[in-house]
Amino acid sequence: MISINTNTNAAVSQNVLRESSRATEKVMQRLSSGVRVNSAADSTANFAMASRMEAFSRAQNRGLQNLNEGLSMLQTFTTTGKVIQDIVIRIRELTLQANTDTLAQNDRAALNAEAFQLLSEWSNLANNTRWNGKA
Repeated sequence: MISINTNTNAAVSQNVLRESSRATEKVMQRLSSGVRVNSAADSTANFAMASRMEAFSRAQNRGLQNLNEGLSMLQTFTTTGKVIQDIVIRIRELTLQANTDTLAQNDRAALNAEAFQLLSEWSNLANNTRWNGKA
């Protein structure tokens, strides 16, 4: 006669141990990640809310990056505009200085050469100032 012995208490203890191990593993996962909800199985509603908040946060961060890039572009072109303004002021000074009768022809030629050099720089700035490859 074949006899199969089962130890019911051992089987129950083994099931309790398995469930305890799963619970311990889940707690360790939460502790190690620092996140209360690691997956939809933890809490579907909280997981959905956390996912929406993460998406919103990423969108906000991208918006801030776009804003900072826009500010950087404005600073680049504002600086160029300021330099061009300084050039215009200097050309005006040279024009007024050249209008005096006390200057010799060589002096006027030097003032004229400086004015043309400034105009060339103005043109260079206007045509070549770029930010991120765009004018």
